[in-house]
Amino acid sequence: VNEGKDKPKDSWLVCFFASWSPPCVHVEPTFAKLSERFTTQSLRFAKVDVARWPVLAKKHGISTSGVSKQLPTIILFEGGREVARIPHVYPDGRVAKGRFFWSDLVKGFELDMRYARSRGSGGGGGGG
Repeated sequence: VNEGKDKPKDSWLVCFFASWSPPCVHVEPTFAKLSERFTTQSLRFAKVDVARWPVLAKKHGISTSGVSKQLPTIILFEGGREVARIPHVYPDGRVAKGRFFWSDLVKGFELDMRYARSRGSGGGGGGG
């Protein structure tokens, strides 16, 4: 994901994770299946290990502490800019409880619509 370098219609769904975090380990198979189902030339998926890339986590305001409620964090970027994230972080710093089930992620990031748009059709898809 390159701010300002991605095409305006390019979307990336990026999972920021830590291998030592049980919630991150739990979401990994779901994220992998989403990637298999929804990847197109303009809708892509990536993972960032925050233990190896703490600067990227910090850049996106993700706490990497052992008690962080922000792991995993999944961010949707369009044209290099963040447009959605789970879990949501409120202005006062509180973190909403993230729901990382298939249906929650498909709905929360509007993956059916984004997939259809990236494929040039108006229909849905990606049930599951």
